[in-house]
Amino acid sequence: MGMNTGIGDVMNLCWKIAAECEGWAGPNLFDSYDIERRPIGVRNSGFGVKCSRVMDGWKVPAGFEDESQAAQAARAALGAQIIVEDVPQYLSAGLQLGERYEDSPVICPNATPEPEDRWDIYTPLDRAGSRAPHLWLEKDVALYDRMGKGFTLLNFGAPAVAEPFEAAAHDCGMPLTTLNFATPAAPYEHALVLIRPDQHIAWSGAAADAAQAQAIVNCARGA
Repeated sequence: MGMNTGIGDVMNLCWKIAAECEGWAGPNLFDSYDIERRPIGVRNSGFGVKCSRVMDGWKVPAGFEDESQAAQAARAALGAQIIVEDVPQYLSAGLQLGERYEDSPVICPNATPEPEDRWDIYTPLDRAGSRAPHLWLEKDVALYDRMGKGFTLLNFGAPAVAEPFEAAAHDCGMPLTTLNFATPAAPYEHALVLIRPDQHIAWSGAAADAAQAQAIVNCARGA
C-alpha cells in the first residue's frame, strides 16, 4: 500500500503548494496536509502489515522445486492457500478509492453520520471529504475529463445557482471551473458539489447565498 499512499500524499500536497504560489491559499491550508494524510497513512500501513503477516505464514517446504509428485502436490497446496489468504490485498477498492477526509479543517462536513470505512468495498458518495464519484457524461467522456485544473463546481440545476461560488472564487483568485447539468445523476444526489484539485469533495449541498458561498470557499482554501 506504500505506492498508493505516496501518490495520494503527492496529490494532496501539490495543489496546496500551487495555491500558496498562486496567492489564493489561506493561512491554514498547509496545516490540513498532515491532518488529512496522517490518518490515511496509519490506516493503509496497518492494512499492509496485516497482509504481510498473512504472507509470513506461507511456508515453502524443502524440495519445493523438485520434479516429483510430492513437490507438485506441495506447490498446488501452497497455491490454493495463497489464493484464499491473499484475497484482501487485491480486493481492496474500498481502501484505495474510499479515502475520506471527514475531520479536515478545509472540508465543509455533511451533518450526517460518517459511513463505515470498508477496505474491500468502495461506495461512491457525493459526500464532503470523499473522492468525487466517476460519472460518464457521454460515450468515452468521463466527468474527470471535464474537471478543471483548480476547483470544479458541479451544478445540477439552474446556472444562476453557481454564481455566488463563482464570485467568491474570483474575489480571492481561486481557480474554479463550473460544469452545469440539468439534473443530478446517480451517484450524485446534491445540487451543488465543490471538488478540490485532488478530486476530493470540499462541500456538497442544495444552494448557498453570497455569504454562505464565501464561507465555503474560504473553508476549502484554508482561510
